[in-house]
Order: sequence, then structure tokens, then C-alpha cells
Amino acid sequence: MNKLIPKSRGMKILFFCVVILTVLFEAPPLRAAPLQKTNKDTRRTSSFYGKIETGITYDSNIFQSKIRDVSDQIWKARVTFTYRINKVRWTGFAIRNQYIDNSELSNTFFMVGVVRPFGSRDFGSLFLRIRPTALLDLEERNSVPLRWKSNGFRTRYSRKLTSLLKVGLSFSYDRLDYTEGFDAKDSDLIKIGLFQNYRFKRSWYLLGEYTFEAGLARGGASVDPNFQDDISYRAHVGAVQVSYQWMPSTSIRVRYWIRSKAYTTDLPLTVERFHPGRTDTNHLIRVGLRYKATPKVIINTRLMYLWRNSTDPRVKYTKSIYTVSASYQF
Repeated sequence: MNKLIPKSRGMKILFFCVVILTVLFEAPPLRAAPLQKTNKDTRRTSSFYGKIETGITYDSNIFQSKIRDVSDQIWKARVTFTYRINKVRWTGFAIRNQYIDNSELSNTFFMVGVVRPFGSRDFGSLFLRIRPTALLDLEERNSVPLRWKSNGFRTRYSRKLTSLLKVGLSFSYDRLDYTEGFDAKDSDLIKIGLFQNYRFKRSWYLLGEYTFEAGLARGGASVDPNFQDDISYRAHVGAVQVSYQWMPSTSIRVRYWIRSKAYTTDLPLTVERFHPGRTDTNHLIRVGLRYKATPKVIINTRLMYLWRNSTDPRVKYTKSIYTVSASYQF
């Protein structure tokens, strides 16, 4: 059996994705055709639709700095295309983040995947993620510019336990690659999550999530030959969100998110200056308003406040983010 599994890291990831696709999204087994078949049985329905969304975001602290805040406006654009055949949806989208004052940080992100039901209560999905090379969001702006890219996938399974309650599992993997001059932060990121969505009183929705994260850093080179860096970590992430359908065209949601991240490096402080024994706790509060202006036009506004506490006082920060966007479905 081992001879059938590729040995290289990239081929292993590809092999794993193919296995997931085969298990979750294979066609149903062939069966003997009934003696009589109506037109409804042989009919295949398909449709193609998409969405264009654009907006502007204000970020009060784009470099996540404690003592020198740098703000910027980011123009965001997203294009989504979906092809649906029967109950299976194939979706792809691209997101562009264009920084107005710090254009070197501009980046593009792609996802493509499939969502399909299994009967009336079970649903599965698999999405591939591609983030081309872009400048790292540095905390120290005077350091050598570093570029990075990432590729990975996310798969989810959910089940409707009742007409009001849905629960599910998620798994994702991402590979982070930095520039050759600084490969000490290259990492394999793994996330395993649980989530539940509960609807009550018709217009109220409660979403709860828990995720375990593991970051496995590799490499050892650095811009400083006397310094080694190891950003391996373990993290626990929790989130709760309450949504209210105020009117048929208007809804509001409030979300709180917390992430406790502990670095696991065993390097001494003499060669690793930032991460030994360090624990960061990130918090996020977000309030969003969604207004359906027409059957095809939706307007969204979001207010977010983020802050990070840490055992290392140098990396504490706060920031505010404001976003207004509009989308058109076709």
C-alpha cells in the first residue's frame, strides 16, 4: 500500500485532495434502470450565476504596530462565478485588495471548490485556496522586505439535526512559503474545527465555533545569520455570533472572536529573541448590517475592533476597521 502513496510533500497533498474528492464527491453508483421512467427522472437541471462585490475599507493600523500606527484605505473587489448542476454547486472566486497609500501591500486571493448534498440532511464541500506571492504585512517597516505565498484546501461536513439546528466539522491545510532569503517562517498550518448553527424565534440565529490550530515551522535561514527563528505554535480559537433578521430586507449580526496562541519553540533566548515562552491572545468584536436594496443589489456595512495582548509587551496592538460594500448578483 505504501508504494501507492507519493513520497514528496507536494504530491502527498495532491494525493490527499484527490482522495477527499473521490470519497465526498464521486458520482452515485450505477443501478439497474427501472422498467418505466418519467421525463422528470431523466431531466437534468443546470444554471450559471455570479456576483460582483466592491467596497472600501479603512484600517487604522495596517502593520499591527504598538507605537506607530499607520492607517490606510483598501479598495476591495470580489468576483464569484457558480455553476449548479442538479444540487451540486461548483464555485470559484477571486478577491483583490488594493491599498491606496501602501500599494506594495496589494494582494490577490483565489478559491475554487464544490458543494454538494448527501440526502436531505447532510452536506459536504471542498475548496482549494491559492494566494500568489505578495509582500508580508510587516510589523517592523525598516526591516528587509519579505514576500510570501500560500496554497491549501478546506473541507467541511455539516448535518441538519433538526429544522432549526445544524452541526458540522471542518479541516483545512495551508502551506506558507516565504522568500528564499528568509525561509525560517515557512510553515504547515493545520486547522480542525467544530461549529453549530441554531435558529430560534424565526428571526434569530446563533452560531458557535471552536477551532484547534497547529503551525509547524520549518527552515532555518534568516536575514540575520546569528539569529534563528521558530514560529511553531498551537492555538485555540472560539467564536460566537448572533444574527437578527430585522426586516425581510435588513439583517444585523454581532460577532465575538478570541484566539489564544502559544508558541512551542524550544530554542533559547540567545538565538530566538521573540517567541520562546510567548503567548498571544487576540480579540475581535464585529458588528455588521446587511440591506437588500433590490432582489439583486445588497449593501453591507461592517465595524470591527481588534486588539492583541501578549506576554511580550512589544507585540501588543489595537486597531479599528470600517467597511462599506455593495454587491450585484447576476
